[in-house]
Amino acid sequence: MKPVRCMRGAAALAATMVMLLLAAMLAAQTTRQIWFDAKEIQRREFSLQAAAAADAGAAWVLAMLNANVWPQTCEPDTQGSRGAKLYRDLVLQFDAAGRIQLPSSAAGVQGVCRMRDSAWTCQCRPPVLPKPEGIEGGPPSPSFQVRLQGLSRPGTVRVTVSACSHAPGICNSPHNDAAQASVEQDLALYSALRNPPRAALLSVGIVHLDNAANAMAALPAITNTAEPQAPLIVQTGADIVGNTSGLHAGSGTNSAPMIRSFQPHLQYKLRDTLFLQQFGVPRAAYMHQAAMRHIDCNSGQDCSNALNQAQLGGARLLGIPGPAQIDGALNLGDALHPVVLFVDGDLRIDGPAHLHGLLIVGGDLDWQALAGQTSRIEGAVICLGQTHLRGPVWLDHAPALLERLRLQQGSFVPLPGSWTSS
Repeated sequence: MKPVRCMRGAAALAATMVMLLLAAMLAAQTTRQIWFDAKEIQRREFSLQAAAAADAGAAWVLAMLNANVWPQTCEPDTQGSRGAKLYRDLVLQFDAAGRIQLPSSAAGVQGVCRMRDSAWTCQCRPPVLPKPEGIEGGPPSPSFQVRLQGLSRPGTVRVTVSACSHAPGICNSPHNDAAQASVEQDLALYSALRNPPRAALLSVGIVHLDNAANAMAALPAITNTAEPQAPLIVQTGADIVGNTSGLHAGSGTNSAPMIRSFQPHLQYKLRDTLFLQQFGVPRAAYMHQAAMRHIDCNSGQDCSNALNQAQLGGARLLGIPGPAQIDGALNLGDALHPVVLFVDGDLRIDGPAHLHGLLIVGGDLDWQALAGQTSRIEGAVICLGQTHLRGPVWLDHAPALLERLRLQQGSFVPLPGSWTSS
């Protein structure tokens, strides 16, 4: 009986060992499947993070190109160019026809951002590749790189965003689990001035030209010396009242100044149509375009300091959503960086004001310059109400400045149908 029992025990032991082996193999297979499932979940998570980072990069570069201040999310360069330079100034150049090129200093990558503490930390000019130390072995830190390319069509630029679920240094190294994604989109500059005015002053209402407080003070001067052939000085939907001896043009033989009053297309009832023709958008949309810097100055308070500070921060399109008063010294723009000042209401200026570019007044303009305090605009003025100029106020039509505004200033918008992702 003992041999039989031994044989039965050996058989039971063998069966148990086989069952244990099968269980171990099943457990190993289950563990392997769980590991593969976890890796697949992680891979999908990394892919989603990379795709989200690519979309964020496309939105980031559009916001940066339209920024009217130096954004806090982007570290400035170490050469001290923060000042009045914007991201657009650092990475884009415009030729005479308005085509966009990249300056040599912006060759390569035009921006790198990494997610840190739920916020993007960015660098915007070479050397821009951040070091990935402290990222390996830790949680993924999504990142993206931006490259820009000027196109043949004036005012257009192609944006390519290369994104990664990890830091750029990790994504560029072999044998890692990082996921990558890319987005390509074309942007176009929607001009801040669709049709530059041909006259130094375009006024819907009556144009008053008066001396200052005393009869011996200088008269307002409105000139157009840049166009020797039939220069246009003033266009108005009503009449010109006062002494017009300050209206003059160049010294050419055919340079007699042209004054056009009672223009049918400048009547009050057609003000909105006029604005749409000049700028391509309604007044409300113009004030709320992406590149417009809104200036908050309380009604009845002097706006000069707020405007000057906004320009120091780099703003080129300045908008005051309501009536405004300027009492202090004002100096906006220069020959290379003309500005647009849009006051969507009445504007009163009592002080020395100098502006290179375009002044747009949605209501009445009352501008007085005292003796010895010459105020001047090189560019043009568009007034949708009455215009009252007193004293040495000088409006000088500058077609070159207005053309620079047309070609270089405005807000970038995505071109329909240009979005591609991979």
